[in-house]
Amino acid sequence: MSSVRRQLELLQRPRPAAPAQPPDPREEDGPFLRRSWEADTGHAHGPWPLTSVRGFSRSWLERLGLPELDPERVIFLDTETTGLSGGTGTYAFLIGLAWVEDGRLVVEQLLMREYKEEAALLGYLKERLEGCGGLVTYNGKSFDMQLLQTRFIMKRLKVDLESIPHLDLLHPCRRIWGSSYADCRLETLETELLGQPRSHDVPGWLIPRIYFNFLRSQNLGSLRRVLEHNRRDLLALMGLVGALRGCLEQPEQPREGLADFGLGR
Repeated sequence: MSSVRRQLELLQRPRPAAPAQPPDPREEDGPFLRRSWEADTGHAHGPWPLTSVRGFSRSWLERLGLPELDPERVIFLDTETTGLSGGTGTYAFLIGLAWVEDGRLVVEQLLMREYKEEAALLGYLKERLEGCGGLVTYNGKSFDMQLLQTRFIMKRLKVDLESIPHLDLLHPCRRIWGSSYADCRLETLETELLGQPRSHDVPGWLIPRIYFNFLRSQNLGSLRRVLEHNRRDLLALMGLVGALRGCLEQPEQPREGLADFGLGR
């Protein structure tokens, strides 16, 4: 009976849009590699528009404990690293950023092709984060922010990431949908909740090995799948904000009973 109910609930959901096809990125070859692409704000990654964060009500931001977060100037952030344990020996070799600007969705990827490029990359990131209205990550409080703060300190760059309002989507997503799916990994929610499964995606545990091979070969083509993995992570973050906003601000919308239970806790 529960499987029948689940099928009915899925049928009542808004139909997810097809995955946004990335245009050819612009690449700027400087002290590090900067790749960027833009799309109109009509792009969606799931049933909700990618710009949903801009409409988040102040009352719900206060309930999430983020009254200072400015949805109009928020930056989505995701890193790919040389290891999953953190510490001073772990580098963020790829930093993905996404935001909405002048009615356009902008995705920017900062790639460290050699270790000597880290200072320039972090300096650029520091400038990009100055004046932003907040950060959105997935498990960023436990991993991405800790790692980046360590790297800023190692390069003697004065940045206090804790002073930036930060929405870590892992925690509200785990609370609302943690009992609905097998796990709360970003890829799981992207598939089950947003209806955007990945094909031929590179597993996260393999990414450090791919990067170390790239350092030896300097063949950028070997990193294409990693760059696409990072881009999809950013789109999933934006899609999940839409799902979260819809769940919080539109309680009349149909959803699974376990999600209602999680929302009411």
